[in-house]
Amino acid sequence: MRSWIGTSINTAFVGVSEDNLDDYYILVIISTVMSITPLLYLWLLPNRSAIELKEASEKTEEENKDKKCSAQEADREESSSDEKAGLLELTKRSSNKETEDNKASQY
Repeated sequence: MRSWIGTSINTAFVGVSEDNLDDYYILVIISTVMSITPLLYLWLLPNRSAIELKEASEKTEEENKDKKCSAQEADREESSSDEKAGLLELTKRSSNKETEDNKASQY
């Protein structure tokens, strides 16, 4: 890919060939400048402290989510046990009433 771009720049702007090497230094300058160009974008990469800060915030966010899920599960278990207790009491009342009705019908 790099050679294609170099060839395109040479044919479009500089015009160096096997017979004419007069402007070869221009191609060397262009090649050097283009090799250094990626260094201009290094500031876009996060530094170590930014990465550690982001990891810490993600960790606390995950812990908060886990705590919230645990609290929701505890609420569900509590409501489930309340429902079971209510059903158990209702069943006891129903069986007590049936027993009383059976005793009353026997007399």
